[in-house]
Amino acid sequence: MEDYDGALKDYNKAIEAAPDSAYMYSSRALLLMVVKRDYKAAIKDFNTIVKLTPDDAEAYSMRGIAKGRMNDPKGGIADFTKAIELTPREAENYYHRGYLKMDLSQNKEAIPDFNKAIELNANYTEAFSEKGNANFLLKNYPEAIEAYTKAINLEPNGKNHYYRGISRMNTKDENGACQDFQEAEKQGYKIEDKAILSFVRRCAKGNGKTYIIN
Repeated sequence: MEDYDGALKDYNKAIEAAPDSAYMYSSRALLLMVVKRDYKAAIKDFNTIVKLTPDDAEAYSMRGIAKGRMNDPKGGIADFTKAIELTPREAENYYHRGYLKMDLSQNKEAIPDFNKAIELNANYTEAFSEKGNANFLLKNYPEAIEAYTKAINLEPNGKNHYYRGISRMNTKDENGACQDFQEAEKQGYKIEDKAILSFVRRCAKGNGKTYIIN
């Protein structure tokens, strides 16, 4: 079993001995953030790091994640924007910035970030999923279906099947919606919406196909 409390004490002593060591602050910040989930204390360390090393893109990225966890999406967006300025080829920074934009209901503005993340990493499942969610919230159902489909092809996921199913319902593809809702349940996604559950009960299988009983 890891002695995280002991490690934290060691980092504290190391920082006392070398208060200008960005590396030690970074190590402590990651422990505080990932293990202790003390995002406020981690942010304080990241603040020190960017003062010591203003071009440390990773520090801005990690501080952006911590700010997001502290319900400060605007602060997180600012940090990811700075990280992108420093390292414009890192797909994750665009993804996280887009995600935080969605926290502010800036769904339309989030899509270009997800697109850029996908451009940099064609197998970025989460970026496809969130692009689907952003388009879903904007009622751009054909675009949502396309994004969810790409995410599902990379990594099947019950939630993506569920929201693709709703998107298909909104494009009058009831048979496709049946398939998605059944697959969502098969993968353990719990459908609670009564209207969707009623629709699923009308779905049937026959001749190797899934279809809706009118």
